[in-house]
Formats: sequence, C-alpha cells, structure tokens
Amino acid sequence: QGRADFPVFGTLPGPRTAVLIGGPVRGFPLDRAYVDAMLSCLSRWHARDGGSFLVTCSRRTPETLVGEMRVFFSDYPGAFRAVGDTDPNPYAGFLGWADRIVVTPDSANLLSEACATGVPVLAHAPLAVPGKLGRLAAELIATARLRPLEIDYAPWAPPPLRELARVVATVRERLG
Repeated sequence: QGRADFPVFGTLPGPRTAVLIGGPVRGFPLDRAYVDAMLSCLSRWHARDGGSFLVTCSRRTPETLVGEMRVFFSDYPGAFRAVGDTDPNPYAGFLGWADRIVVTPDSANLLSEACATGVPVLAHAPLAVPGKLGRLAAELIATARLRPLEIDYAPWAPPPLRELARVVATVRERLG
C-alpha cells in the first residue's frame, strides 16, 4: 500500500535507504555523537553506491538533531519527514520503497516495522540499548533480521518478521 500511495519514491535513484530515527531512552543517549557516527557511514555509502535517503524522525528525536539532519540530508536525493511537517506522512511509502533500512535501536516499533519488510536492516550500536530493547535487538540479530551498521556490510535477504500467526495461536491457547 505504501508503494501505491507514494509512487514518487519509486523514481528516486537506488539504492533507496530508509532512515528511521527515534530518540533517547533511559540508558541510551541518542545524541550528536551517535548521530554523527551514523551519518558518517551513510555519507560513505552514498559516495560508494549513490542512491537516495528516505528519512523520518519520531516525536522523541531532539529538535536540534532534527534540524542538523534536515540540513545533512538536503545534500542528497530523497525525502525528509519530521514531526510537524504538514504533508501526508510518507512512512509507509518509505518502508515500501526501501532497498535497505537504517534504524535507531531505541524503539521496538521502529525495529519490528523495519524488520517486517524483508529488506536488510542495520542499526548503529544495536546492543548498546539496555533492557528489553537490547534483548529485542539481540534476538533480531540472532535471527538474521538485523545487523550492526557497517560501511562494508555483506548484503543478505533477511526473513521478514511475521509474528501475527504466533500471537493468534498464543491467544487461542490461552482462551482455551
């Protein structure tokens, strides 16, 4: 549906990299140093591969970082979306057209939605997040759905994360 609703993203040069940015959580300061390291890798990817970036920031992304990333990504083909932008939210289109996804590991929703696409998903410092999110990242790495962000990663075809059948079976079992 995201592809159908946002066909313009299909005209962008590939590879199309969706970049999903969350925000700081307890024990994981998504700060300038973190973002700078991630952007350095993305810049090197673009120099090597070309392509475009489809970037979205969450409501938890610090406003100063949103502004800096908006400036950074304005030098590349693609689209940028932050809270408060008035156009239709292109998130589903970003996921639908992505050839690969870079995600911050601070949100179970961002991680699971990215991993549901079946395209390579990478995160800078995915195991640096403590608690449940760190365990989720570790499980996604163990099941070949997520890899640490690296300049030279080997492309792979991850199995898409599909939990609905397991959840339904568990609910049915518990309901008797």
